[in-house]
Amino acid sequence: MRKLLTLATPTLVAVAVSTVLSAGGGAYAAHLITSGDIKDGAVHSPDIKDGGVHSRDIANHGVKQVDLDKSIIKKLNAKTKAGPKGAKGATGKTGPQGKQGVPGKPGAPGANGADGLSGYTVILHYTRNDGSDLGAAVPAGATNHPLTATCPEGLYAISGGFSNGNTNPGNDLVVRESVPAGFTRIDSTHGTATGWEVTVDNPTGTAQHAEVALVCASISTDNPQD
Repeated sequence: MRKLLTLATPTLVAVAVSTVLSAGGGAYAAHLITSGDIKDGAVHSPDIKDGGVHSRDIANHGVKQVDLDKSIIKKLNAKTKAGPKGAKGATGKTGPQGKQGVPGKPGAPGANGADGLSGYTVILHYTRNDGSDLGAAVPAGATNHPLTATCPEGLYAISGGFSNGNTNPGNDLVVRESVPAGFTRIDSTHGTATGWEVTVDNPTGTAQHAEVALVCASISTDNPQD
């Protein structure tokens, strides 16, 4: 036989009251038993019919984790598998332009550049066959005759050339060589020069005048490749 509850359920109480009233023969109405008539903790799980309590019967947040069976808590805490990836949503509207950022700090000063070109000058060396003091003319029939122009002190040759002083037909000099002069080697492939030398032949029967042009400048010799 099932053990009786300490206190009767609302249904049993209502039946008992109805029975008592009938037995007494009095004209009394049956009294409706409400939750206020039941002592706290007097109704237990066996007293409630399966499915008798619905969601609407329970106040919001009225059920705490301590009120649940351990098996239910385990299922709630179990990690579920991720669902399928949803479709890509539509591109949103372009947002407003942001405020201008704070100017960055000035960068560090750069390294000093190589020394520039200075002291630029052009030297012209003339030879004449008219007896002037500009230089002796190239003798008639001369071969390998040197003509040299030199830069002022502290300047270096950066270019040079030659011009036949007599442009009349038959008075042409033959240039054998036109190269820097006063050459000082810095390494196997670089060096400096302080002048320009032209070597000519005079195949004519008269002395000829000529002109050597030399371009000089002040340059740095620390890095001849620049």
